[in-house]
Amino acid sequence: MKVSEPIQRSADIFADNKESTELSLFVRTSDEELKKWDRAKIFEALMRETTISEDAAAIVAREVEKMIAELEIDVVTAPLIRELTNAKLVEYGLSKIRKQHTRLGVPLYDARQIIMMPNKENANVPHGPEATNLTLAENIKKEFALLEVFSQDLADAHMRGDIHLHDLGMVDRPYCSGQSIEYVKRFGLNLPNALSIAKPARHPEVLIEQIIKFSAALQGHFSGAIGWDAFNLFLAPYLVNVDDRRMKQLAQILIYEFAQQAVARGGQSIFSDLTSIGRSLTISWVYRPSVQRGSSPERTTRTTCLNRRGSSRPYSMCT
Repeated sequence: MKVSEPIQRSADIFADNKESTELSLFVRTSDEELKKWDRAKIFEALMRETTISEDAAAIVAREVEKMIAELEIDVVTAPLIRELTNAKLVEYGLSKIRKQHTRLGVPLYDARQIIMMPNKENANVPHGPEATNLTLAENIKKEFALLEVFSQDLADAHMRGDIHLHDLGMVDRPYCSGQSIEYVKRFGLNLPNALSIAKPARHPEVLIEQIIKFSAALQGHFSGAIGWDAFNLFLAPYLVNVDDRRMKQLAQILIYEFAQQAVARGGQSIFSDLTSIGRSLTISWVYRPSVQRGSSPERTTRTTCLNRRGSSRPYSMCT
């Protein structure tokens, strides 16, 4: 595209052909406002969002204004202006600029379907306002990932089905996270930006609840599961002198609370992964000091466990 007119800034760029801007034309913006038509906004958006030259931006803005003037309507929307601008960019062969200026989102029909119809892609997501928020946000992030994060070759390969880019809708999150109960036992709940904190637990019920709350908080930062390793092993110091009836009740609390906390993405239950240890222990846990009820990690408890050979040893030697 060749531009012969001189470069000018601000309102001087649009000093000519003012008759079209004097129409009683208003723009319904994305900020939910009605604003008087101003061709300079197109120029400013192109300069702010793309690498287009000033001359080319001024010409495109003028051409779009002429197109809108010919529509003979009183109110236009910001998305319509952007679509017309992108069409003009394609007409001038500025496909790269058009890509930078594109708008992310879903058509009205798709938004209606998402809001009114249950999500059939993920059976774990119940249909409701939180679920539709998740689906709409994921659609935008998928487009962002394919346009901005990955190269054109990788995006095309994904679209063709040659490869699969997993969880594109959560491209700004790590996948899974593996945690240790020892951290919660030592520090309690004291997360960044939290409105309330809790000291280290002194009772097994409290520790279990803290672990669940911790999982719920972490779920908002990861796309996959929040894992807890060797759950039974590290919970053992809190189970000294606990009878079978209370032990069963603690197990019920653990399972029920994890399943019923519908606070994760889209109103899902917490995506968790709890592992338990049987008779075999990894060497990394041998002679590791344990953390007992609400105390520092230097203190150890005498709860016994089974080592790799099956002999009974103090818990302090097994964790």
